[in-house]
Amino acid sequence: MNLVKSTFAVIASVLILFAFAISNTAAEKPIIGDVDGDGSITVQDATMIQNVLANIQTPNDNYAATGDVDQDGAVTSADATLILRYKAGLIPSLPFDPNAPTTAPTTAPTVAPTVFPTDDEGWGQIIFKP
Repeated sequence: MNLVKSTFAVIASVLILFAFAISNTAAEKPIIGDVDGDGSITVQDATMIQNVLANIQTPNDNYAATGDVDQDGAVTSADATLILRYKAGLIPSLPFDPNAPTTAPTTAPTVAPTVFPTDDEGWGQIIFKP
């Protein structure tokens, strides 16, 4: 019985140490762009930067460390814009590297409009069909 108890105690201790190590690792490495600290980069992070800059909201503890996505030494509206561009898929990653290629479209859309005859007042209708 003592062997079972001591084995259980050792396993429990290892699990506690493992959980503690994981939580400390996550706390040590903030996600650049995750200004509100919720674990993901969202539009709300850009909104928080804008609110702090407009003196509507006070910055949290992560603000300075995670809000400077262009790494210029200050959290500015440019950082909020970069977060929005990242969320739209226009830049590949944060922190922003100005030398990184963008993923902007390189070709025109392939959908051609269909134009219908005009009505009594001379207005036409344009409907896009895939």
